[in-house]
Amino acid sequence: MKDKKIQFLKFAMFLGFFAFLIFGAKAAEAATLYFSPSSGNFSVGNILNTSVLVNTQGKAINNSSAVINFPASLLEVISVSKSGSIFSLWVEEPAFSNSAGTISFDGGLPTPGFNGTAGKIVNIVFRIRNAGTASLVFSSGAVLANDGYGTDILQTMAQAQFNLISEERPVAPPPTALGTPQAPEISSPTHPDSNKWYAKNIATFTWPISPDVTATRLLVERLSVTEPIVLYTPPISQKTIENMGDGVWYFNAQLRNNSGWGDIAHFKFQVDTKQPDRFDIQLAPRKDPTERRVKFVFDAHDEMSGIDHYEVRIDDRADEIWVDDGSGVYGTSPVSHGNHILIAKAVDRAGNFVTNSIEFAVEQSPLFKFGFFAIDVLSIIIPLLGLLVLLFLLLWYVWRRYQLFKKRVHKEVQEVDESVHKSFDSLRKDVREHIARLENVKSRRQLSEEEDQLMHQLKKNLDNAEKIIDKEVKDVEKEIK
Repeated sequence: MKDKKIQFLKFAMFLGFFAFLIFGAKAAEAATLYFSPSSGNFSVGNILNTSVLVNTQGKAINNSSAVINFPASLLEVISVSKSGSIFSLWVEEPAFSNSAGTISFDGGLPTPGFNGTAGKIVNIVFRIRNAGTASLVFSSGAVLANDGYGTDILQTMAQAQFNLISEERPVAPPPTALGTPQAPEISSPTHPDSNKWYAKNIATFTWPISPDVTATRLLVERLSVTEPIVLYTPPISQKTIENMGDGVWYFNAQLRNNSGWGDIAHFKFQVDTKQPDRFDIQLAPRKDPTERRVKFVFDAHDEMSGIDHYEVRIDDRADEIWVDDGSGVYGTSPVSHGNHILIAKAVDRAGNFVTNSIEFAVEQSPLFKFGFFAIDVLSIIIPLLGLLVLLFLLLWYVWRRYQLFKKRVHKEVQEVDESVHKSFDSLRKDVREHIARLENVKSRRQLSEEEDQLMHQLKKNLDNAEKIIDKEVKDVEKEIK
């Protein structure tokens, strides 16, 4: 009995494993590549804008690649943009070939990857060339899970199908009755040139009418050949239309008199009220960072009217108008070494613009660096040397003045010394004469005690005075040496 239970468990495990291989593996392959929008009606000559999206069905992915086929006879790719993409790393940049009718990409992103139902990969802008049914089909594709093994979990590649309508529409046959009005001469003060784009969504049209005209019929349409259907009685000679959408439009007008409806006039006008949807600036690779002519890569896109030109300013220079020659590379005139800022506007054909900026630096050559270093060093050393020279001259001047002062004092001391010695010699002579008289008196008679003391005291005072005077004079001479 026990053996049977073990065999049953083994059999159940085998069935479970087998079921996992069949159903679990299919459940893991759950991602979908699709287009948005994937259908719709679009007119010839207009723009068709669609995006390639991925639905990961709850699993994190880190890579997706695909090749898309489109009918080149019906559609023309204007651009394939990765702006706003979930991917930041590109094994193969988005590319297209209008001759082959193909679009390709191979992008990814680091861990933790992307998990969601509407992850935008690329945006595709087509121009509609001809009428028909256009299908966008994935001829190959892959969506790799962020599982460390690069497991391809792509299950569905949904195609898109668009109905492209001819811009030609049946119109009323030309009038056969004689005497009907000619096609009115339409002009527009707001959109005067049919070949130019205008950033105005309010359009005014005028046309002259003769006294015999009894009615006007108008219509604004995307198509170039259309029969007017909006009737105005009595007739009008001016019409203003508000809230126009962006794109190419045609104002159609027809006049009637007693003989019937006349020929139809078609006036083309173009509206673009939106700024360019993208403008990126990158510093072009350069081998020499000291080169004073710097190049930049301008990448701008405008879906409707297209980019007309760029207005470029560097630092506080005047604006420069630059028209792309197709390379997308703008080169500056020579700039000084150091830090700079480039501010540019991408302007579409209707005058709408978007602004971007980039900071850059032009390095100095080693020779210039050494020269500026030397200048910096000399700018310190030269003032220091000047200060030292000035200090030396000041000390020399003080020392010189001191020497002159000492010499003058020494001379004056000598003069004082001579004067003192002379005066003291005269005084000493007088004192000695008095002492000599006292000694003569002593030889003749006995001096009184008082006279004898006076004589000895005079001798003693004379000797002391002489010593003191000599000492003080020598001290003064010693101090001023």
